[in-house]
Amino acid sequence: MASSVKMNTTVNKEVSLDSATNEVSVDTAINSTPADTSWLDNVICSTITASQEADTDIPLEILGIRLLVEDRDFVEREASVSVVECFKYLFVNIEKIQQDVEHVSLERVSAILSSSRDLAASHLRLADKVAVDMKCLTEMVKTSSDTEDYAVAFQAQCDVSYALAVRGSAQEFKSSILKEVELLLQLRNIEEAYLKIIKFKLYTEGLEVFSSYIRRVELDQFDKIFAIRKKVFEKFLDFMDDDGGGLEHEIRNDRDSATIIVDVNGEKGFKEGKFHVQDLSSALKLAQNGGIIFLENGDYTSDTFFDVKQKSLDPQKLITIIGATTNECSIHGTIKIQAEQRVTFKRIKFEIGDSAESNDAIYILKGHAVFSCCLLEATVNTLWYLIGQESSSTELTVQHCVVDGLESCQRAVTFQGQNVTLKLVQSLFRDMFSVVTVLEREGGLGGQIKNISLMMDGCGVEDVQTGLHLALSTNVAICHMTCCYVTLVLYDQDGDMGAVEVSGGQAVTADNNNIDFKHIDGKGFSVKDVNDVSLDRNCVKSTNEVDRKLAIGEAVVAENVENLVLEKIHLSGFRIGVKIKQALTVLIRNSLIERCSVGISVLKSRQQKKLSVVDSIFQTMYYGVMGEDPRTVLTLQGSQFIDIPKALILCQEMVARLKEEKCAFLLSREYTTSCQADTLEAEMNLYLATSENLPHRVAYEREDIQLVFRFGELGFRE
Repeated sequence: MASSVKMNTTVNKEVSLDSATNEVSVDTAINSTPADTSWLDNVICSTITASQEADTDIPLEILGIRLLVEDRDFVEREASVSVVECFKYLFVNIEKIQQDVEHVSLERVSAILSSSRDLAASHLRLADKVAVDMKCLTEMVKTSSDTEDYAVAFQAQCDVSYALAVRGSAQEFKSSILKEVELLLQLRNIEEAYLKIIKFKLYTEGLEVFSSYIRRVELDQFDKIFAIRKKVFEKFLDFMDDDGGGLEHEIRNDRDSATIIVDVNGEKGFKEGKFHVQDLSSALKLAQNGGIIFLENGDYTSDTFFDVKQKSLDPQKLITIIGATTNECSIHGTIKIQAEQRVTFKRIKFEIGDSAESNDAIYILKGHAVFSCCLLEATVNTLWYLIGQESSSTELTVQHCVVDGLESCQRAVTFQGQNVTLKLVQSLFRDMFSVVTVLEREGGLGGQIKNISLMMDGCGVEDVQTGLHLALSTNVAICHMTCCYVTLVLYDQDGDMGAVEVSGGQAVTADNNNIDFKHIDGKGFSVKDVNDVSLDRNCVKSTNEVDRKLAIGEAVVAENVENLVLEKIHLSGFRIGVKIKQALTVLIRNSLIERCSVGISVLKSRQQKKLSVVDSIFQTMYYGVMGEDPRTVLTLQGSQFIDIPKALILCQEMVARLKEEKCAFLLSREYTTSCQADTLEAEMNLYLATSENLPHRVAYEREDIQLVFRFGELGFRE
């Protein structure tokens, strides 16, 4: 990057500089569009002409910024003309031309206005400078960020973006805008960050930025952050459906880099260093030893199936198949993939099956298959089958894709065999029964499943009944889920229902996930026969819009687990918050469990166990900890039990070995004026049953467990 950028503009009366803060205020009418816009129209025409003549990769809006600030009418505009409105007029009309529409949506106008304000402010700050010191600006961004002065850092980053636009540095401008998004998130200006993403169509990059931000925010911000992230996914889907999922210069570059062009209406032959064919099957045969296939718009079908074979062991001789658009370039039917190295599909629409009875699917028999920036629609039972091999690996990566089950697909992915890796990254899965289901234990695929790795990172899962369901007979499996949101609905009352259910494996880890049930049944995390389980910074909640009295949902269930760690989890609205059976060591720390019937349920087992609850809050429920296991040692430290009639109800052995330190048992309201504990309990139960939307109380054998009375310090008597 050059250290300075020359500016050909002069000082304008709209600028007001404060020498201490170098802030700029726009003190003219912000909505003052020039009465005569013909000169702005000329700038737009010049932008279009320059782009066509130069055949440049610079996006129109960046080219337009440079031509605008160099335009004499803009430089010599009257003081009443708003710089903001000039940028807005430019962007709105360029968008109308690009989209071939008469009107731009209100949300797009809001996004344009937001960016126009930032660019206008930067223009006014930099207009009087002969050259902009880019090194100084970037250092200011870093220094201010390091000292957490994000407002100053954001202003400096906006200046960097403006200067890069004037210079015509498209890729660096894009990177700078992403840094603006990061700083807006640090300023907790989430809506402005969202508008910046959709203005510059930085959907895939924006999703990555949001994932990084989610890892730093408090759990009480999850609903807001994930709601905005959901909107980014929705706009990404619109971008695929309406705009084809790619920018003009990206498509042009992909076509130029291809070795094989497929055009159903084109001419066959070898021209200008490229093979030209009319069908995808012919292109796949040509590319078996490596190549880049570019699919022009059209529908691609096969009488049998598409046979994708990548035969070379040379990591430089891969197969890449790129579509022109995700709305008019579509592959239909069954695909079978065998690769010695990797096959990549990019910017293509896949339509797999035309009914629930269709046998179409995508089979990955060997090697690594990557689906990037694709739109996949599936009505079939299963979209992807991964067939693992003993002597080689089978891997599927789905990144920046939208997978739509059209309320017909039963599962997006299943697998069998050995050495299978599945990576679902920054992708949206919607309207299907399950995302991943493998039922080896229940007579499903079989095939000696082992050496399994499943990772789900930054995904949106909307309106599914089951997220991940793995029933394995192996302990050589690892499952990791991070920065995902999951919305669970009920399609089949008798079917499995839950976000993550894993039986068998070495480790299950999940962090920074937001799980919402639109019903009151099912399980959030259910793990069985797994060595190590770590759930860190996860929210699991059921809807408050449904009467929970008959709820049977359980937020976390652990059975036959060696080590279970729940760190900073928020559980709300379930019959049981955490159910523990046969978990040797359990640590619950810095967590909030509320609005359940039972906070923690400890069932009887055959082994000695340790349960530690540290610095956690239990609130608004009938029972805090219900312990029925004589072999469990319960340790409570620094925890609060608020508005719980029976905070501790334990078997005699657990009472005898209970370790309690610095815990508080509190009431947030006055339930009764009586000092009798029985009266207090009755009034609290009545209040919880009538005024709080809680599941019914859980029945228990009074002979087996007893109440540990803790309201004596509040003046109540047993």
